[in-house]
Amino acid sequence: ALLNSLDQFNYYFDNLREAKSLLRTLVTSLPEKVSKEYFDKIIDFASRLTKTLNVFYDVIGNLDLQSGSEQLTPAETAFDSNSAISGDNRYTKEVKRLIKENHEAGDCFKFSTCSIRFKYAFHVCICSLCIFIEI
Repeated sequence: ALLNSLDQFNYYFDNLREAKSLLRTLVTSLPEKVSKEYFDKIIDFASRLTKTLNVFYDVIGNLDLQSGSEQLTPAETAFDSNSAISGDNRYTKEVKRLIKENHEAGDCFKFSTCSIRFKYAFHVCICSLCIFIEI
């Protein structure tokens, strides 16, 4: 039963890793200034994604091939409860909505590496990527 359940588990895990990659791309393409509302959406998604990935890592770390599929339940529960949408590929769909919102705002893919101009700035890390947000 465990081996059959691992296929679904792997599908979920792949969706999370792809969403993390897309989020990194989004974060690195953000312009120097983004609205607080948009930034809050990114932080919320990144937080839920990280929380879910951490549960998956914990389950993987404690996986016992001699035990049943019930040991995958915490990861499946986290996957279902930490997404704002439902359906297949829900985490990649959610980050793609954020990317689309960024594109529709006209802020898409304005690269900046300079943070020296900011008089006051927050140093924020999202999925292991650090950015500066002007206040």
